[in-house]
Amino acid sequence: MCATTLKRFCPVSLGDWLKVCQAAGVPFVPAEQVSVIRREDYLNWTDEGAVRERLMTAYSQISEAADDNYMMRYDCCSSTEVKAALAHGKPEWSDDFCFLMIDDPRVYTIVEEYPREVVPIWKRPWIDAAKVAGYPVEYRAFVRDGAVVGVSNYYPQRQLPYNEAHLREVVRYAEVLAAALTGTPFEWHSGMAFYNGRDELDLSGVHFSADFIVSVSEEVSFLEGGPPHELGAHECCFNEDDIEGIALTDGEYYSRLEPETFLALQETTQCLVDAAMLADEHVIRYGGAFSEALYNDQEMEAHRDESYEDILRAEGEID
Repeated sequence: MCATTLKRFCPVSLGDWLKVCQAAGVPFVPAEQVSVIRREDYLNWTDEGAVRERLMTAYSQISEAADDNYMMRYDCCSSTEVKAALAHGKPEWSDDFCFLMIDDPRVYTIVEEYPREVVPIWKRPWIDAAKVAGYPVEYRAFVRDGAVVGVSNYYPQRQLPYNEAHLREVVRYAEVLAAALTGTPFEWHSGMAFYNGRDELDLSGVHFSADFIVSVSEEVSFLEGGPPHELGAHECCFNEDDIEGIALTDGEYYSRLEPETFLALQETTQCLVDAAMLADEHVIRYGGAFSEALYNDQEMEAHRDESYEDILRAEGEID
């Protein structure tokens, strides 16, 4: 296992993550740097003169590098177009993913917290991912104090079936990344100051979240990483203050495992199978599930024959 040679590691930098993956031998979705922008230029993109000229040059380079079945992204995040498509169960590649809009409000708020002066722009292949109910098969691993404490289905919009092979790979790769980062100082994003979780962590330790995607050929690869949940990463299917074990559907059923080794995976199989029988994917609420009370037995029965589209229509997500 090879430790990273980075002098400082930024958990919101895709470029840093790919260097760590390469050093540690963790498979990852590749990326090619096609341009850079100055952080201050992006935050002041309405300015004329030199700022406008530099930005025009950068975005021209991005447009020239566009290719079918590729996407463009900033070092710290992807575009609103990409996030919105995936969040609504539309994982097919679109040529909209090849271009970056300078006035993307989502990107603006994230770049504002980016801790470096220069933001690389990356070109990545669009992965033909395995899918369940229209969503890619992705997982988020949560690492605290150098140990994997939880793994979640990335998309709470639908339940993800239990797959021991996937889970073991995700845990193994996250553990390898944690080991590779041990001893490397972290360069935290400025937004961490707004999270209460900063008081719960020793910021000299190894804390992060890491997302993994599964291809149609069942290969698990690192996709991107970020801060730990305590400093901003979404909890996905876990309850907000209760991240431990495995969560495959939004806040309803998850198994508690030994955080250090996850050796209890096999023992939880029947528990998750039973949960899957109760939690039909068509009765998992979209969007508002995070803030609403969990379905009780009576509600589950009432919605048993309701289609996924009916739920989205009732909540105003589709016409």
